Amino acid sequence: MTDAIGTEGDSESWRERSFHRSNGDILVNLTCQCNPEIAEIARVNGMATDKIMCCNCEISLESAKCIYVQCDNCQKKGIDVKLCVFCFRMGAECGPHKRGHAYTVVDRKGPSLFPTTSDKHWGWKEDLKLIKAAHKYKLGNWYVLM
Repeated sequence: MTDAIGTEGDSESWRERSFHRSNGDILVNLTCQCNPEIAEIARVNGMATDKIMCCNCEISLESAKCIYVQCDNCQKKGIDVKLCVFCFRMGAECGPHKRGHAYTVVDRKGPSLFPTTSDKHWGWKEDLKLIKAAHKYKLGNWYVLM
């Protein structure tokens, strides 16, 4: 497992730690392009991967149920930093990413199909449940649907 939590002033050592495993193989994670030079070398050598992974603990964030955090400050600089909720909660810092940066919570449920005025976030799954319930209990039975 790589140690990707860096501190200020040790960006070179962070790059070495975060992109090399203990056996010396280069870790290629283009989703977390904290070091664009290594990502470009990997892309040229055909070692690229398009998997969405946490840049700290390297778990996959591709599950439809997975919610993750994307750094807005790093995104503006062209660096794609994604953190799982656990690493974000623990305050993980990866290379140029610092815990005080602005962020966006990405919900893999996707956008709602129908606009809502509610404060609760609905994804397409909740919309589908509503449609199925309306079909089963008929559209006029709102008390049953609630």
